[in-house]
Amino acid sequence: MSNLQRNFWSVGRTGFALVLLGALCWFCSCSSTKKSPEDAAPPSPEKRAFITGCALLADANPGGHLGILVYLAGTSYNAHTDENGLYTMADLPAGSYTIVAERQGYQTVTVDRVELDPTLHTRERPYVARTAILELSLIHI
Repeated sequence: MSNLQRNFWSVGRTGFALVLLGALCWFCSCSSTKKSPEDAAPPSPEKRAFITGCALLADANPGGHLGILVYLAGTSYNAHTDENGLYTMADLPAGSYTIVAERQGYQTVTVDRVELDPTLHTRERPYVARTAILELSLIHI
């Protein structure tokens, strides 16, 4: 093979490789489609607030505070305390609420009135309600 033929094949292979690479780049750029608004990610859900607190029975032994009902008056949002009296209410909409604690045989206590703001009262930094102490109800016979 002459030098001319070798140079032709050498340039030809390089040229062919460049054309193939260019075609591949063009194909890849054309195949990436723009997303329509329908394909876009759904909007993030509405931010929600969090409350945490403690409700205790006045006459209970340590660890005996399980099951006190704590709720936001006039709503269906509620929680029950654990054995240490701790509770958390999550995913609450913004608004003004009255926190109430109750248990059968004990006086119902209005714990706190709160203006919940989901930007302030997050999972990491919830609204911390005052501690509620439930006293035994006096039963008249």
